[in-house]
Amino acid sequence: MGQSIEQYLERLESSREDLGKANGRIEAIIELKRTGYSRNAIKNRIQGSALVNDFLLEVSEARMRCISRYSMWRGLWLDSYSAMYATPEMVGKYRAGRLKGYEVVDIGCGAGLQAIMFSMVNTTTGIEPDAIRYRLARLNRMVYGAENLHLVNGRFPDVNRTVDVHSGSVVFSDPLRPHRSSIAKLSELLPDPEAIVNKLSGKTEHFVFDLPPMMSIQNFPFPGELEYISTNGSVSRLTYYSSSISDVKRRAVILPDMKVISGDPENVNLKVADAPGDLILLPDQSVIRAGLLSRVTGIENLALVQKDGRRMVLTGKDIDGKSFPGEIYQVAGQCTRPDLVAKLKSLNAGKVFFRFPIQTEAYYELKNQIERELNGELEYYIFKREEELIITRRLRKM
Repeated sequence: MGQSIEQYLERLESSREDLGKANGRIEAIIELKRTGYSRNAIKNRIQGSALVNDFLLEVSEARMRCISRYSMWRGLWLDSYSAMYATPEMVGKYRAGRLKGYEVVDIGCGAGLQAIMFSMVNTTTGIEPDAIRYRLARLNRMVYGAENLHLVNGRFPDVNRTVDVHSGSVVFSDPLRPHRSSIAKLSELLPDPEAIVNKLSGKTEHFVFDLPPMMSIQNFPFPGELEYISTNGSVSRLTYYSSSISDVKRRAVILPDMKVISGDPENVNLKVADAPGDLILLPDQSVIRAGLLSRVTGIENLALVQKDGRRMVLTGKDIDGKSFPGEIYQVAGQCTRPDLVAKLKSLNAGKVFFRFPIQTEAYYELKNQIERELNGELEYYIFKREEELIITRRLRKM
């Protein structure tokens, strides 16, 4: 009977030589994938157990997905789920800084990446019920040299028997999510955050949960803070902090710029723009979802151009560009669709990008059609207000 993946990972942890060979095989697979080999073609070229080869293919694909998110991506051990949902290093380090000084218990730590970041500034225990992900976490602990991280292969219901949770502990959990885009209730997560609070609230009052960023927060059951984190302009994390840790209701965090806005959520009534001003501004989605647009300095001087499910477009001229939490564009001109190419030619345009709702196929068809007629050098971003097109140059990208 061949070895299981769990046994294989245990062997890699105990043998530096075997671990080096496994990493070498993964590097070879990544190189084949980069040169265009299909999955089946790669499987036909590599030797060894089919079970292990399939797993190494999964790890290689996970590493390729993580190149921009982890400084140690070449050595990471992740399955496909972990590669999709694991906390990016930049976010993990930020969160660890917020919890500095506590002992952290990470329930359902998966492949261990957030727990590793916690352990860089805190004593940390990670609990993971899945035997393979527990082994992945142990290998990743070696990759980062996270000596301050203790790992336990155990289930949440048994946490009181496996870990000492006390008044100085912060209980963190990034629960498993169903494979679908919308999650309506906390009870759909595993483990259920409410079950964690109910079981451990007699031992500690400090809880932090990583939640699906697009889930509804209406009727959220716990007092405390809800924090939206965006990375490079897209909301990637929604984190709950119990009121024992934070005394604000909402926080928006923009990474990597480390811009932070916090306070109570409040509706803001923006006037509708009669015409675009000198600037077009796109507030970061973390600020909008946190309900903190009213906290933006100079918001009273801005007017609404357009709003849809993806972005809010504002305009104005009296705004502090350095403090504005979002993208800023300089208006270069306006026209209607029939005059667009001529206007772009007069502006020495070579590339165009549309920043209004348009189906993907139509987007590229229109973009290619226009760019074939351009021979300039500059990039322009085009917004839409009713039938009017607003041509802009980007001054700052988040």
